[in-house]
Amino acid sequence: MTAAFSRLPLLALLLAACGGSKLVNTEVIDEDDGTGPKGSPQAFINATQMDFGTVEVLTSSTQSFELENTGNGPLNVSFAVDNAEFIPLVADFTLGPSSSATISVRYTPIDYTADLSSLTITTDDEDNPSFSITLRGAAITDADDDGYASVEAGGSDCDDDDASVNPGMNEIWYDGKDSNCDRDDDYDQDGDGFQTSTYNADPLGGGGDCQDNNPAMFPGAPDTWYDGVDSDCAGGDDFDADADGWRSLEYGAGSDCDDSRPEVNPDNTELLNGLDDDCDGVADNEVPGWNASYRWDGPAVGAEAGRFLTMGDLDDDGDMDLIIGAPGVNSGQGAVAIIDGGIALPADGARISAGANYFTGDGPTDGLGEGLAFLERSGLYQDTFLAIGAREANSGYGKVFIIPGSAARAGGDTYSAIATISGTGGSGGHDVGSTITEDLDINGDGSMDLFGYYQINTDPRPVPYIWHLDGTAYDTASTVSLGLSSVTARWSTDGGGGVGSPDSRMDQYIPRGGDLDGDGYDDLLYCDFMSDYSGTNDGVTWTLFGDAAGYSRSSVNDIETDAVVTTHGSQYEQLGVACAFQPDVDGDGDDELWVFNKGLDLLYLVEGGPDRRDGPVSPEDAMLAAYQWSSSANEPYVMSLVGDLTGDGVEEMGVTLDGGSAAQSGKVYIYDGTAQGELHYEDDAFGLVEGDFDTDLFAYNSRFGQGLLQRPGDFNRDGKLDFIVGDYGWGNTGSENTGAVFVTLGR
Repeated sequence: MTAAFSRLPLLALLLAACGGSKLVNTEVIDEDDGTGPKGSPQAFINATQMDFGTVEVLTSSTQSFELENTGNGPLNVSFAVDNAEFIPLVADFTLGPSSSATISVRYTPIDYTADLSSLTITTDDEDNPSFSITLRGAAITDADDDGYASVEAGGSDCDDDDASVNPGMNEIWYDGKDSNCDRDDDYDQDGDGFQTSTYNADPLGGGGDCQDNNPAMFPGAPDTWYDGVDSDCAGGDDFDADADGWRSLEYGAGSDCDDSRPEVNPDNTELLNGLDDDCDGVADNEVPGWNASYRWDGPAVGAEAGRFLTMGDLDDDGDMDLIIGAPGVNSGQGAVAIIDGGIALPADGARISAGANYFTGDGPTDGLGEGLAFLERSGLYQDTFLAIGAREANSGYGKVFIIPGSAARAGGDTYSAIATISGTGGSGGHDVGSTITEDLDINGDGSMDLFGYYQINTDPRPVPYIWHLDGTAYDTASTVSLGLSSVTARWSTDGGGGVGSPDSRMDQYIPRGGDLDGDGYDDLLYCDFMSDYSGTNDGVTWTLFGDAAGYSRSSVNDIETDAVVTTHGSQYEQLGVACAFQPDVDGDGDDELWVFNKGLDLLYLVEGGPDRRDGPVSPEDAMLAAYQWSSSANEPYVMSLVGDLTGDGVEEMGVTLDGGSAAQSGKVYIYDGTAQGELHYEDDAFGLVEGDFDTDLFAYNSRFGQGLLQRPGDFNRDGKLDFIVGDYGWGNTGSENTGAVFVTLGR
């Protein structure tokens, strides 16, 4: 770099810079003694150029030359330089005659440009008034002499102090030096942006590379499972994609049958969700009933909570409400609990009384909650209704309360009823309210009709009867109170048995309505397994077909007057132990019929159609499917639809087998509505949910499934079907029959 001329003002600089040079004689010799002229100076230098060679930037190099005065008079000397990187280390001075001085010049390069300048020396020697010395110098560009100029000098040597570092060297990784000056991270050999984990294990800090010679392997890289390469450096087993600790059965010679779901592996417990959770080869097989999402217990010993269950939106808030019958509360007073659905459910293990509403029967032995029915919005008030049975109310003859849904949800009780149906004993009826129907509008007028079971005597031979109340009879502007003689219609059957033998199972449940003949009207299905139709206890299924006229009978009629025998068994076969409608399976517009034949140990799915109105059909002749039962297995007790668990648009059927003891806890088999042919009740079931013995509580699922939800749906509003089961026998040793409800949220 070239700078303007400058003078150095201090003579002392010369003395300090010259080291071992000659001293300058500055004495002026005056030869004028008054008799002759003064002496004349004569300048002489011994150099015409000074080459400083190469010097490290911002460091200095000094060179010198001799200036002589060979004359006999004093020599006045001054210096000038045109580049500030060259500095004469002397100020202007006077050199005595016959004297000499060592003149030093310091060179300090400030950049890597070669420097060429000149030092001008001016004297008062008349013959040689001016001298010029050429000055040359340059900065060192290759300090380590490895043949590569430094980066600062415009070269490519990134460390000019180390001859082992330059672009011509081979890189030695992980030694902390950029040996070949390519500016790559010395701890990132593959250049993927992540340092080797042995040097830096923190992916968030730019490290964690588990394989630093493969640019496709680094934290967060796309990982192809089952190729044996840990591409994303997550450290997991490449044959365990769901990180549940089990290798894939398909790819990793492991035993995880679904490596995309951590909740599926051989160590998991089977759930009712369509998955083979425990990888035993069968989905939804032997699902423990106690392994539910929630269990809500009865309020006290003997409450029998969960004996009856139904569900519906009582207050029209968009959430389904779970209605629980507990007829054993307070030694038979009975109670009903309503638990609001949605996302804010009671805690697991809570009492059913912790729900949105809980109320008991009016009398001390009413048995409130023995029967339940949710009635859809219809009729005058455009409200939903809740029908509740109290089998032992009204002096033990039974009663049904019909309560507006909004009132029931908002804290109402039996005093909120807008209609009651009461038994009066004798031909006026016993056990009214023990079971009532749901989802049945037999005349298509928009109001939900009620059908229920009663009997006219209890001993020695109970005879089953059916009562019918048209929806318009309770859906009115005034409160009504009816005895059985004032209902819309009643029918008798010839079912029942001898002393101590079971009467019709319809005192436990009457199936929901269905359209067996496909005419658009709901039909009533009644199973009478002790009936003597064509032989002793051959058993029948009666169908009361719907039409616009409906049914109105002022007196009791034999059921044969209005109902059609859809199918029956042979003598002593007791067909009709359990039955239910199956929504249309074959797409022809009519529903189908499930019915169990006890004598043959067969559960039939019988095809519906208009010709079912024509009279009995053999189950074998019209069957879509037949499940062979084991003679040692308990018979079906309750049948109810559980929703479309397979996702094929057809609901599945739940069939409960009574346990009755810890050794034989209750079971719920689930059958695919679309299955056809001759099948086995266990091997070909879609699923099996079973009660169990809880070793922690010493509790039993002895009646698991006998409270089978009659109206399945999405209870917690997550868009998935939920499975809800009651077990009125639940309780630990000493508190049996407390009862509980088990809620398995859909997955």
